Amino acid sequence: MRFLRCSVLFVLACWPRPASAQWGLSAEIGTLRFSGGTADTSGLSVHPYRSTGLGIGVDREFGGTRIGLEVRYAKTGLGGEGRDVAFVDYEALSMIEIAPLVSLRAARFGQDLSLRFEAGPVIDIWRPSGEDPRVRTGGRAGVMMDWPLARRLRGAVRVSAALLPTVFEERDLEGESAELRPMWRTSVALAARYRL
Repeated sequence: MRFLRCSVLFVLACWPRPASAQWGLSAEIGTLRFSGGTADTSGLSVHPYRSTGLGIGVDREFGGTRIGLEVRYAKTGLGGEGRDVAFVDYEALSMIEIAPLVSLRAARFGQDLSLRFEAGPVIDIWRPSGEDPRVRTGGRAGVMMDWPLARRLRGAVRVSAALLPTVFEERDLEGESAELRPMWRTSVALAARYRL
């Protein structure tokens, strides 16, 4: 509940003064890659596996500032990598992410191409196969380059990184040498935004 209150305060603090505001709807598809999770002294690291993420969002733009909410889904699976071993269980994990986001236009090239910086908190709801959901909160930051595709439609390439607590819990660890580690997630996505 405290995270939700902090997220609302974050959005309100960044909310610009009313101007010529425009609503937008967006969709994206991208690759997600994870590191961290757990590690042990033998060099084995277990973490959500790389996957394809699908996302939708709604935002409101005021001049060069956008404030929005995005939802992303990915069936990540579970991967392990070590010195002489690697494994993947594609059915072990899935994730739903809810992310309030503030995006600021940093540069404009001509009248069509723009570079934006994005940041905000994230709430990840992990669903391990056969277990109760696990909720993790963290932060995300990234850059986006967008350009016009049609009168009200813009295309974009987004690159972002997020830092979250590990999806695993102490009871998931095997062996005394294993330890929990924070989880990094990087993402590269293609997106489209329709201005209402």
